[in-house]
Amino acid sequence: MATLALAFVVAAGAVAVVGVSRVGGTPGAVAAMLALYGAVALAEQSARTIVDRSHDVALARLRGLSGPRLVTFAAGPLLAVGLVGIAAGSLVGVWLAHRIAGDWNVHCSLGTREVVVAVAILVGAWVTIALVATAVIRRSLVDALSVHPRRQPTSWITLFLELLVVAAACLAVYEAHRSEAGWVPTVAPALVALGAGQLVMWLLTLTPRLGRRLGLSLASRRLRRDPDPGSVVRVLVAAAVLLAVTLTGGRAAADWRDDAGRLRAGGPIAVPFEKGALRAYAAAHAADPQGRWLMAAVPIDDLDPSARRVFVDSDRWDAVVGDFVGTTSVAGASAHMGALADQPDPLMVRSDSLDVDVTSIRPKTTGTVSVTLLTDLGYLKTARIQVTHTGSSTGPVGPCAIGCSVVSVDLGGAAFHLGQVSAGPTRILGATSHAAGRTEHALTVGQEPGEEAALTTSGLEIHANLDGIDGKALPIHVLGSVPAIPFLGRAGSLLDLGRVLRGAVGTVAGARPVVIARADTPSSVLARLHRDGGGKPMTYAAIADQLDHTPEARADSLALLVAIGVGLVALTHLLAWLAGQARRRRAEVAGLRAAGVRPTSVRGAYLAEAAILAVIVLVTAAATAVATTVPLLTPMELVGGWAEAPVLHPAIRPFTLASVVIGVAVVTALICAAVFTRFGRGARPGSLRAVDR
Repeated sequence: MATLALAFVVAAGAVAVVGVSRVGGTPGAVAAMLALYGAVALAEQSARTIVDRSHDVALARLRGLSGPRLVTFAAGPLLAVGLVGIAAGSLVGVWLAHRIAGDWNVHCSLGTREVVVAVAILVGAWVTIALVATAVIRRSLVDALSVHPRRQPTSWITLFLELLVVAAACLAVYEAHRSEAGWVPTVAPALVALGAGQLVMWLLTLTPRLGRRLGLSLASRRLRRDPDPGSVVRVLVAAAVLLAVTLTGGRAAADWRDDAGRLRAGGPIAVPFEKGALRAYAAAHAADPQGRWLMAAVPIDDLDPSARRVFVDSDRWDAVVGDFVGTTSVAGASAHMGALADQPDPLMVRSDSLDVDVTSIRPKTTGTVSVTLLTDLGYLKTARIQVTHTGSSTGPVGPCAIGCSVVSVDLGGAAFHLGQVSAGPTRILGATSHAAGRTEHALTVGQEPGEEAALTTSGLEIHANLDGIDGKALPIHVLGSVPAIPFLGRAGSLLDLGRVLRGAVGTVAGARPVVIARADTPSSVLARLHRDGGGKPMTYAAIADQLDHTPEARADSLALLVAIGVGLVALTHLLAWLAGQARRRRAEVAGLRAAGVRPTSVRGAYLAEAAILAVIVLVTAAATAVATTVPLLTPMELVGGWAEAPVLHPAIRPFTLASVVIGVAVVTALICAAVFTRFGRGARPGSLRAVDR
């Protein structure tokens, strides 16, 4: 049953991974990890099964059976079980590939590659079983008929294969950091985990006899003389290490995708505006005057990292996106938003008419008031009003229903005195006068002294000036640095949109004006935004879905599937070993009770032995995972889909690592304790005669 389960899991996992890799663009080498574990576990399980039948094989040898007939007699049941398990697993693997491909929205049909993999697994399993059977039946009849197994001298081929695994693990780590072959970093974790397990197995053979207490004495004796516990510990350690590395990499990649998705989206909802930055700014303020749900932003991409910049309405940052970016690489920008917002905003006008209040002008003379505005359609327009008498004079402004920005006010013509110039509730210019003669610049917006505040990404070299929203160079001073900025990723600068719109004469062609909306924005506010010129919105959910369907994200899910398969292989291996302990442990318990050892003492000894095995797995797996996780993950292509996203720096995650190794150790302790004590409950001294028979 253990061999059947092992063959089923390996075949199902390998065929499924290869099938979806073929249609999903992911590396098929992920399946090699499961195949490696399956080969090692199958060799161990085959040897144990044939050893359990050693009496039957010995009798067949005494009756003259030899050669291929003896090998077939010894390995025949395993060969048949392997065929059934691999055939059933391959069918399930094809079905599983269809399910996974359906979740990826790709079509998957049975291909030649899956058939080749299934046949290769079958041939490899049969060859492994046959070789192991040949090695086992060549032992002496005395060892074959022994009730208690002793550690056999290691053959040169076995030693060579063990050394090969360790050497391959070291070479895989080295090549993963320098080789251009993409499959090397994929296979390296499996080789390193198996190599670490092999080193642990070698160390266990050197276990001295420890202590006088029964549990410690039995455990040390068994580890020193019986090869099976070391084999089980090897597979458990290897599985724990691979699970720790895979889950750490998967968690790091998932966090990266969340970070990259939030940065690229800018907010839960992003509504584009084709009419320019001012239109987006004015529409956000018109639809949401209190600044609770909407924030305008304008990213400008460039090949030169120092010229990449994004402008945000920093007054609204905390209310609209503060929580959304709170866990991302740009979270540190929130601390500087107060300083960015503490700058003058554009002089906005929302009216169809311009009012000029004239307090004094000579009769029969004409003066001119010219107001230049950047309209909400994205171009400059000058509104001219001729004044010929005292009192109020009115003239049309142009398309400013959503909002225009005043650029300048010029006075010309005859001499006159003004009380004010206004548009609707907005006062554009206060009391002033104009002497007859050349045109006078009464107001020029945006020419205030001082530098504009900015945030830059870490390590970015910028000049003293930075192009504004309309391409004009602006002097800046850097407030601080952040790891990344919204929309543009790991390189660029972050400035206040209101400040750069003050006096701006347009929007450069490379700008992408948007209005960011909170996820809980009322539908009426969004409807007003669309009426004012907003386009089809892009959501964070859509961008996150795109990142989740990249080949790298799919490979992460397949690696997790393989790691689960490896865990099942290790669990099957452990249960098979425990099942084979039944007769041996019953005889051992009966002997101890015949020697006067109380059943409670035997039970305590076996519980101590289970705890010792769990501690060995815990310590060795944790030490190996800590030492190898970062070197193994660094060369792997864990993420993709946005070249400008922050760079992923893998790191050990204590909670993930502790959860895996403690979980494997606890499962080992509980299962071993339950099985060990179960064997001893019915073992009486009289059962020794049954063993002899």
